[in-house]
Amino acid sequence: MIVDGMTKWACDTPHFPRDPVKFNRGDRLVQPVTGVTYTCGTSQTYLYTDFDMYTKGANTTCNAIVRTLLEQPAQERPSFLYLQLDNYTAENKNKAFFTFCGSLVAMGVLDHVQINYLCVGHTHEDIDQIFGCIRGSLKTATVLTPQAMWMLWNDCTTPSPSVRCETKMYDYLAWLAPHVNNGLSGVTKPHCVWFSMQGGEVTCLLCLLFDLPFTRW
Repeated sequence: MIVDGMTKWACDTPHFPRDPVKFNRGDRLVQPVTGVTYTCGTSQTYLYTDFDMYTKGANTTCNAIVRTLLEQPAQERPSFLYLQLDNYTAENKNKAFFTFCGSLVAMGVLDHVQINYLCVGHTHEDIDQIFGCIRGSLKTATVLTPQAMWMLWNDCTTPSPSVRCETKMYDYLAWLAPHVNNGLSGVTKPHCVWFSMQGGEVTCLLCLLFDLPFTRW
């Protein structure tokens, strides 16, 4: 699963190729976009917008991961989740997000979670191409309503992504705050991070070189 987000404010509505007047921040409906490419036999791209409810921190990524898993038929959901993410501390590489990944294993949702953080200069090929098509379409399109913006996302590329407007999001970071493992900090460089259950506890491996115990809750 590849998760990435489009630059904030890029898809706010109403949108004009050239703004006829100067818009203040509060004059537009904020629509941040999170893209997910899910591959399990076949590949499907999902675009989620959340109306800026929980865009700070890891909540956007957490919600996108859970919603994508729930989109799959129960009998086809994976036991091993491989994530490819930006090496971006605020959203994808912090104690709260590590706690979320560990909770998926601790609660038996998944057997293993592996995260690969990409180095500088990388590209999420599929998602970046779709975001590029969206930006290209917005250079000439007038989009007055959120529904029209979702249609533009759906029509901008072939095959069409699956567009999901989420009117309700979940604050996973608040729920998991009492369980955050403070030992999982200072992870600054790109790493391969692996969560699995060992001896009744969730264990986190960084670069597969050393163990950090992650107590089960």
